[in-house]
This record gives sequence, C-alpha cells and structure tokens, in this order.
Amino acid sequence: MQDMTETATPRTPMRYRLSRSFNLFLAKKFGVKRVSAIRLARSLNVIAAPFELKRRRDMAQKIIAERRGKAQAIAIDKVQGFQRLNPDALPEVGPAIAEAHKAYRFAVERAALELGHHGTSRKTFMQYAADSEATANYPAIMKLAVARPVLDAVTEYLGEVPIVGNASILVSMPNDSEVGSQLYHLDFADEKQVKLFVYVDEVTADNGPFTFTPIPVTEELVKTYDYDRGRLTIDQVRKAVGGDKEIQVTGPAGSALLCDTSRCLHYGSNRNKTDRVVILIQYVSHAVPEQPPVVWPAARLARELNLDSVQRMALEL
Repeated sequence: MQDMTETATPRTPMRYRLSRSFNLFLAKKFGVKRVSAIRLARSLNVIAAPFELKRRRDMAQKIIAERRGKAQAIAIDKVQGFQRLNPDALPEVGPAIAEAHKAYRFAVERAALELGHHGTSRKTFMQYAADSEATANYPAIMKLAVARPVLDAVTEYLGEVPIVGNASILVSMPNDSEVGSQLYHLDFADEKQVKLFVYVDEVTADNGPFTFTPIPVTEELVKTYDYDRGRLTIDQVRKAVGGDKEIQVTGPAGSALLCDTSRCLHYGSNRNKTDRVVILIQYVSHAVPEQPPVVWPAARLARELNLDSVQRMALEL
C-alpha cells in the first residue's frame, strides 16, 4: 500500500510542504538513505512547531500511564509492528462499514470512482469512493478514525498523540497486474506510522488481500537485499525468508488490522478477481516529514461527533 496522499493543498501548512521538498531533495539529489533523509526532514517540522509536539508527547505520557498494568483490547505489538482486530473489536466498525458500502454503491452507480492523488494516479487497479477531505463528509468513518481505543493504542506505539494523516474508502479493482504497490515495499511518510485497514466485505485470497511481513522479518529482508527504497518481488521475499513468514490478511467484513507500514514490508491489490473495498485510515506524527496531511474541518467534526480533547487533537494541525 502506497502512502495515501502526496499532494499538498493551498490550506496545507507550509512546514509540511518544506519538509517534504527537503526530504525529496536529499533523496533524489544526493542519494541520502531513506531513514537519514526522513530524520533530517523531520527536524524542520519539529523546529517549526516544537511546543505542539511537546504537548502531544506530554498527553501521550498521561495516556500511557493510564493504560499501564491494564488489559487492553487494542495494543500494537512494538516488536512485531501490528495487531489484528476481530469484527466486534470496536462498536464504530459496523456503522462505518454501512457508510462505506453506501458510498461505494453510489460511486459505482454514478461511475464516480476516482483515481488517487486528485485523479492523477496511474494506478488503475486502485480507486477511491472517497479520499482526503471528502471523507470528512462520512461521520461514521470519521468517528471510527478517532475511536479512543485505536487512538490510545497508536499514541502508545508512536509516543505522541498522532494526527489522522488521511482517511479513505479504497477500492481495489480486478486486475492481472503485479506492479508498484502490488509488490513488497515500505511507506516513507515517516520512520514509523500506523494504518488501520477495515474490510468492508469478506476478503479471501482471491480479493488481493493486504499481505505483510512483521518488523523482525522485514529487517531480515532489508539486510538481505540492502533494501532502501523501491520494491521487492514476492518471489524475492519467499526465497529469502520462506512463504510462512508472510501474513496474508483475510477474513469476514469488519476484519481489521493496525500495521506500521513504514517498518513492515507489505503489498496488496494483487491480481484481484473481484472488487475489494477497504476503509483505510492513517495515523502519523504531528511532525510527519514526507507527507502533507489532510487539513480536516476539526472544529466542525468535534462539534458534530462530540469529540473529546484527544480526539480533536488527532484532527488538528
């Protein structure tokens, strides 16, 4: 899965535009390694908003302290980099799925499925019923995006209250291709990030399921192939670590996964036989260096969804 958006809008704060440009400059002009370029670019964002980052880290410490010693239904494994969730893990999942179903059917009926990146994407195997700012018009999905059990788990994993970098209703179309994000890769928004995948319908091996390798396996693959950017083929991964180290995410509607796609090699939408519809929500640091996050109508959503201060923080830049 590629990073969910790469295009700034006129409302995007300048610091995100500058850090992204700096990161790409370091990578393309000087060939700086991925992690080093991310760290240098991130420093610009931290310098530009140091007090906001501190506020989020301070709040994170309070949340982590409250969670300590208590059994948590949602807690991302920091060693492995993921957690799978059952359909009944969150009460917000059911309404969000119903909303996504409706949006998908409406888009199909109107021939209104759109390519990503405001229609400029070349990935014809991947389209959207809603993406970026448009997703703010789907209250059940936005309520899922800021569900406290998820936010608190992501906060503990990242060490700060995150921002919702993007949210979308993603449609993987039937295809015979095996290119781009249909091959193993890492996402480069930051050193760490978390994406929440929620299946809107049942997903089997025939639906191009999201497939990934946990952090320890990914680190082995990175070392084996001296991987920095780009893609690894499925055969390369299986040759190096064996197919039993891959995790293919299948399951009924409502099955969900929290995964650090910056640290877990992954792919999806590979040779679908039918459409696969997924609610996809991204959580990143407030100082995310490479990706301009969505500018949400935070005040409106906080009022309409009756959000608490942590939930609102996740929608504010």
